[in-house]
Amino acid sequence: GVLLGGEGLRPTVDGYRIKYSSASPVEATKGPFDVEGESHVSGWWILKTKDAEEALSWAKKIPFKDGEVTKRRLAEMEDFGGN
Repeated sequence: GVLLGGEGLRPTVDGYRIKYSSASPVEATKGPFDVEGESHVSGWWILKTKDAEEALSWAKKIPFKDGEVTKRRLAEMEDFGGN
């Protein structure tokens, strides 16, 4: 099938934001986070399609009343220099 996997994410109260900086140690902040007006991920799906056009065709079938989906490709080993 086309759908390889997907999950919804729990509320931000159960999460952390981890900040990385070359100038300071890694910093973890416990939720909840104010996400009003912010773009945030609330779930994910992985579809295996032959091309972007097919992926967009499937995305148009999502039964949302309101919302937004971002389509991105998964990185493959060759995207990291082929080692």
